[in-house]
Amino acid sequence: MSHYNLSDPEREILRHALGLNRAEHQFRNHFTVTPGDGDDVLCWKLYMYGYMAAPVVPEWMGGSRLYQVTQMGIDAVTPENKDIT
Repeated sequence: MSHYNLSDPEREILRHALGLNRAEHQFRNHFTVTPGDGDDVLCWKLYMYGYMAAPVVPEWMGGSRLYQVTQMGIDAVTPENKDIT
């Protein structure tokens, strides 16, 4: 995977998905979006660069997409690696 510099909004999506916007340590790994909204576009971009896994669309979520952060994404935003990307 080629090197990609995360924007602040992309970094914030990854941190939010991992719960790092509320806590010092990861306590979850998911981010839910409405197809076509701004966060969906950013998540899809993060998926294309390997920071998020391909989205799933659970039937019980009524069409919303569920993204998960990959290990590469986790490594990019954990405190000890915050300046890597």
